[in-house]
Amino acid sequence: GAFSEVRPAFDGKPLSMVLVIQMFMLLSGALIIIITKTNPASISKNEVFRSGMIAIVAVYGIAWMAETMFGAHMTEIKGVLGEMVKEYPWAYAIVLLLVSKFVNSQAAALAAIVPVALAIGVYPAYIVASAPAC
Repeated sequence: GAFSEVRPAFDGKPLSMVLVIQMFMLLSGALIIIITKTNPASISKNEVFRSGMIAIVAVYGIAWMAETMFGAHMTEIKGVLGEMVKEYPWAYAIVLLLVSKFVNSQAAALAAIVPVALAIGVYPAYIVASAPAC
């Protein structure tokens, strides 16, 4: 953030900005419910809320599955994809497309494959240019 010195520090390390944003989002939601005097029980009965929660669970489930699968097989993936992508840099876009279709999530595919690509030495311009392949 703009004022990182304001964030609390634990063991000499400032609190993650992601966690700070999540805390403020939760606080904002709680304040909206309190100020507008909304019945919290009625929120979960709303169709928009239900659809949103289903989408969140689906995306987190896919991302979790992808992280688990790629985390367990990272050395094999780096070996196989690394050789192919080093010889044919354009193949990174195909790999990204296939993984995106496999996990059914563009964000999960990018989160899983970009670190692998960086680790095996794919030129960052190829990584950025291939993002629309998802």
